[in-house]
Amino acid sequence: VGIGSRVGAGDLLVEFDTRETHSRVQQARALHEQATQDMKRFETLLAQNAATQQEYDGVKARKSIAEAALQEAEAMLTYARISAPFSGTITRKDINEGDLAVPGRPLLTLEDESSLQLVVSLPESQREYLRIGDTLQVGHATAGATIPAIVEELSPSADPVSRSLTAKLSLAKDELLHAGQVARLF
Repeated sequence: VGIGSRVGAGDLLVEFDTRETHSRVQQARALHEQATQDMKRFETLLAQNAATQQEYDGVKARKSIAEAALQEAEAMLTYARISAPFSGTITRKDINEGDLAVPGRPLLTLEDESSLQLVVSLPESQREYLRIGDTLQVGHATAGATIPAIVEELSPSADPVSRSLTAKLSLAKDELLHAGQVARLF
């Protein structure tokens, strides 16, 4: 996907090179298969008193370890594909084909413009006039008019340095509004 791409929920966004992971899965399957065969063989040997309980327990433990290794390797394959959790627009792409993906480094930014929020800092003196569920008006230069916004979250305490509190307001859907734009609360 590229910047500006519209995607639907479940659409593939990123697919990582999985050759190394597939090799680990094949190796884990082979070890699991061998451990399963050893387990069957030792079950027969134990029944014939040709193996000790201790030997059988060791083979049983190796089979459990092989099963866990196979499950782990197969689970790693599920991380190789990233799908869109919701419908939206790609607004940022921080990785390109061939780049190394690093844990904690964002790859893409996907925005759902049908549920925009306005985050505002308010003077603590305004706290008593605001309640969750209140409807306020928001002005936006691009929209050219005011848009209703509902208070969804309201910080119960003020920042000790700025003496302000944070409020999050959900905005009514408007085609002219996009994430990152500036709006004014009335």
